Amino acid sequence: MADELCSDQRAVVKFNFSHSGVGQEDLVSFSRLDLFEKNNYTFEVEDVGHVLKWIQNESSFRNVDKIHLMGHSRGGGIAILAEQKYQSFSSLITMASVCDFENRFPMDQKLEDWKKNGVFFAVNGRTGQKMPHGIQFYHDFIENQEKLDIKRSMKSVDVPTLIIHAGDDKAVHISAAKKLKKWNPKAEMLMMASGGHTFDLKHPWEQSELPQALLKVLEEIKAFLS
Repeated sequence: MADELCSDQRAVVKFNFSHSGVGQEDLVSFSRLDLFEKNNYTFEVEDVGHVLKWIQNESSFRNVDKIHLMGHSRGGGIAILAEQKYQSFSSLITMASVCDFENRFPMDQKLEDWKKNGVFFAVNGRTGQKMPHGIQFYHDFIENQEKLDIKRSMKSVDVPTLIIHAGDDKAVHISAAKKLKKWNPKAEMLMMASGGHTFDLKHPWEQSELPQALLKVLEEIKAFLS
């Protein structure tokens, strides 16, 4: 996907969050579950700031006054928050983005068990690994709830924005995209009829060609950036 965007003389910087659980050597499975357990939304927003600063100070890049921010799924929510925090981006693109972090936490007895045990495990559907979530993840959100309010940030975004979502997304319902559009009516919106949460892509992608759904998305992104 990055290669495709670079074909139009753009530079693309892709990165893993510092506490994503992805190590330096294995980019397919999660080799740093110790970091994953300590992750939280605040770290992820700050990571965007670190990458932004690196881009601005990296002499090999041209036109660093025009930096576009793009995030997928949970990363879409982080991108919205980061756009507001740093206000150094020329545009914002979200793909299958969440619209709220609070409603994605466990509730009722599951939440009480999490608080009691200090950690809960969720099985990764792709790798089968048990992913540990430390309770500090929840506490960090509660302590920084206003700063991590996607609705509040989206309402204040004043750069060109493109919202992309598929109608058959089972991981993040299409209603999330509609809420983002409602909160920021000036944003452009691309509603794909199909493609699912990853626009027919899967990781690792071992084919030489990208799926048609993602190629359509990339076509729209290129037009938007132009």
